[in-house]
Amino acid sequence: MKRKRLILVGNGLDLSLGLKTGYQDFALWFFKNEMYNLLIKGDEGYEKVELRGLSIERRSGDNFDEFKSKLRDLKTDVKMQFSLESIQDVGMMSYGLVFNISQDFIRRLLYCSEWADVERSYYNSVISIVNKDSEDSFKSEQKKHEEMKSLNREFEYVREKLLEYLSEQNDQVARQLDSKSWFNPLFSKVLTGQSHQGDTLDFVINFNYTRTTELILKYQETGNWVGKIDIHGRLEIEGGNPPIFGYGDDVDSTYRSLEDLNHTEYFRYIKSHYYSRNRNYDELLHFLDSSIGVSPFSSPASKEKGKEFEVHIIGHSCGISDRTLLKTIFEHDNCAAIYNYHWREKEEEARQDHFEKDINVSRHFDDKIKKRARFKPFDFSLKY
Repeated sequence: MKRKRLILVGNGLDLSLGLKTGYQDFALWFFKNEMYNLLIKGDEGYEKVELRGLSIERRSGDNFDEFKSKLRDLKTDVKMQFSLESIQDVGMMSYGLVFNISQDFIRRLLYCSEWADVERSYYNSVISIVNKDSEDSFKSEQKKHEEMKSLNREFEYVREKLLEYLSEQNDQVARQLDSKSWFNPLFSKVLTGQSHQGDTLDFVINFNYTRTTELILKYQETGNWVGKIDIHGRLEIEGGNPPIFGYGDDVDSTYRSLEDLNHTEYFRYIKSHYYSRNRNYDELLHFLDSSIGVSPFSSPASKEKGKEFEVHIIGHSCGISDRTLLKTIFEHDNCAAIYNYHWREKEEEARQDHFEKDINVSRHFDDKIKKRARFKPFDFSLKY
């Protein structure tokens, strides 16, 4: 009997190939560009330069010429050797400048380490706005609505810059991987059934925006059928599958408080509301529920066995920003096992990755006994 395998692909795959698609890579690119554009404004002659919530002004006691000289030095460093740590030095003490980020969400981006942190930070900002109290309820609701619109404008700007950055990376992916001489060894093992015995029906859920998974699948030699959906969209807007970027946990205990509010803005970047734009989510549900290799005359037990599927995790953190989707998969009655793969060279790091994945996967289960039965030990883990 064929077995069904659901393969979840996340950003770890791109990182294992040396692509600059990690959050820290984007954050450095984003702030360097924002800072450089801000410093270009400094050439216009202002004693304080300001751009989209970022500002730099001269320190008390500095004359105008000193201020301009420090701006020129900083502009050179931004292009050549700037780091996130130097931006996190909010006082810019090494340059003798006063630096400030007035937009809360943009400021928080400096201290995120993963993509899931960004999405969680956005959601925390939403909840913070909702929980603000005021004696005048009418004015309070008006103010909250305006703050929410402002937050969404900040988030949309970051989203636009992210798509711009990933489009640049996507071009690199195409140049690096569009060759039949290149393939990922683990994908070859997983998709040809070499990692586990038996004939399989595979379905890939790609969470990445890059073309990496598409190009790898293009050159795999496998006799098994392999389906794929880009669950969070593609960078190419055409085709009815634009990128989805936001928070994806509508089972959070505080989410109900948003639903009790009569404002669309609170849901502007909640991922689950975008799944209905196309058939991707329906195709996933169909795969989870369907039977394969079962005769109409088979016993009820055989029919149920034909519905079972395994989950294989390649490079996905399984963070709570995708809880809506992952909970549907992991807790599904037909889910038989969950395998995690890693890309760490050292065993100690690989075991730590597995430990952290165990914790993240557990967050998607209400029934912890079921979780422990499904999530397989480190001994089953392969390196990709």
